[in-house]
Amino acid sequence: MNRNKTFVFAGMLAALSCFGVGCGGDDEAVETPQQVRNIPKAKPRPQAKTVIELHASLSIDERVFMSELDAPRDEASRVAVLTFIDAMLNVDTNALGGFLSPQDQAQLQAMVADGLSSYMQQISMVQLSTGSSPDGKSCVLALFEVGLDYQIQVWFYENRGDGFSFEAGPTRPNLVNKLNGAWIENYFEQRDRQVEIANQPDAGASYTLAGETTTLDDLDAGQKERPQGPRGPGGPSGPGK
Repeated sequence: MNRNKTFVFAGMLAALSCFGVGCGGDDEAVETPQQVRNIPKAKPRPQAKTVIELHASLSIDERVFMSELDAPRDEASRVAVLTFIDAMLNVDTNALGGFLSPQDQAQLQAMVADGLSSYMQQISMVQLSTGSSPDGKSCVLALFEVGLDYQIQVWFYENRGDGFSFEAGPTRPNLVNKLNGAWIENYFEQRDRQVEIANQPDAGASYTLAGETTTLDDLDAGQKERPQGPRGPGGPSGPGK
């Protein structure tokens, strides 16, 4: 009797062995299910608002034009450039004060006293082009249309972390006539040519470089002026003409 129970018990163990680890010569490893990690997806970077959208949201003067191709890539720079030029057009000295150095603010006040507001009202359009100088500084070139005349001004701008600063670059009155192609690149090419003329030894002579006759007295006068807005009307007939 006990022997029969032993056989029954042995059979039960064999059955459990078959179901638990499988019947056969080799034992099969039991695979542990892998845990699936939920890796959070990175949020897409917000796209910069278009120039048209910023024009509307910032209430930029309708005379200001900047194409998407000529605009900065990041939205903060777009806002700064548009706001600065808008404040310049409307002679908003409070807004401009946050953009300019103390030296440039003093010059701005002198220009306001000299009738800058009256001149700005004559401007029918401002076309903007942004880019970088040869040494990597961000800059904006503004082409001002005053009646049938044109004037340009270049500003270098920088994000200081707590806001943007703008500094005017030297621009000779007749430089607008020589601009062609890519305005920013061409501006620095023309500027370098003027520096080359200035570095020539005979200070009393006039020089011809790339078809331009220039005296050093004229060049010095142009370099000393650092206007924060376009010069008075008269002279240039348009870029590249």
